[in-house]
Amino acid sequence: MSNYTLNLKISGGNIESDMCLLTADSVEYIIASFSFDDSWNELLKTAIFRVGELVYHSPLENDACKIPFEALKEPVMYISVFGVLGTTRATTNELAIQIQNSGYVTCEPKAPTPDPYNYFLEEVTKLKDETANNTSLTLDAAKNVENDVKIITDLVDIASSAESNALSHSQWAEEKAKEAGETLLLTQEVADNISSMKLEVENNSATAAKAADDAQTAVLTGIETHNADENSLAHPNIMEVAQTAKSIALGKANSLCFDTEEQLRAWVAGSFERLDGKTTDNLKIGDNLYILELGVPDYWWDGSNIQPLGAEKPDFSDYYTKSQIDARLSDTKFDLISRTDYNALNTAGNLEAGRIYFVFEG
Repeated sequence: MSNYTLNLKISGGNIESDMCLLTADSVEYIIASFSFDDSWNELLKTAIFRVGELVYHSPLENDACKIPFEALKEPVMYISVFGVLGTTRATTNELAIQIQNSGYVTCEPKAPTPDPYNYFLEEVTKLKDETANNTSLTLDAAKNVENDVKIITDLVDIASSAESNALSHSQWAEEKAKEAGETLLLTQEVADNISSMKLEVENNSATAAKAADDAQTAVLTGIETHNADENSLAHPNIMEVAQTAKSIALGKANSLCFDTEEQLRAWVAGSFERLDGKTTDNLKIGDNLYILELGVPDYWWDGSNIQPLGAEKPDFSDYYTKSQIDARLSDTKFDLISRTDYNALNTAGNLEAGRIYFVFEG
């Protein structure tokens, strides 16, 4: 049987399709077929179909799966994909698919559906009665009728077994739906916490943004005043510095961590890939790049390259080192002396050069 196919294209974390309209009430008929770029190679992929708060996962086989009929609910269904391999996980955005109402209408039959077993049994009974009254029917024909009865009985047994299996699958589906509901509640709680945190960050960012705007206005006003003379290009880089300062003040500066300086430089050159998938395209001016390796500087992003983080180096030229102090203490003589004796030595000119006198009163 042929099916209708919805073709979707995955490029990195983006999902798109040339068809964004489907019809409701189709069952095991619409196939979602995905084409992935090379970044998804070797990943185990699963399609996600979301309708409101209901979410359905469908593992992909040969990059395709049937769209669950439960997800074909109007007015909108959202499709996304995730792939995993070990600790690696790739995700996409959600693609909205409009679901239009179908003309399918269910109704109760005017008469009960005949039971297959009784129907065939009645037909066989009639046939046997006709055989008994018909003297021209041969014994072989009667045996064939008995065989038909056995075949019908076997078919009824098969139908009964299928009904039992369907019931088991229905119970399993109900259990999974219950688990999905519990997971959804937990996900909603996490989402609420994230929303609260986001609101707090936005409030803080608004305060920082106003301070940054006031600072930038003051700087730019000073620039306009300074450049009012003939030498209007005296400081062409001040505007750029002001914009950079505003970006940092707005809280747009982030930080990333690397094991070694060599790893950082390889990442900037594009030859090293982070587990979180971030590249230099994700950096903003002022972002910090920290290195766990000892003895090397940390860096920051200037918009096109990395720059060492500046730090003022303390000046210890006027301080003794520990070894110098230990040497001085080992070569110095000390005396504990009263004020009276110290004054007498001083008056007589008998104080010894290089000796340290600890004077006590009394």
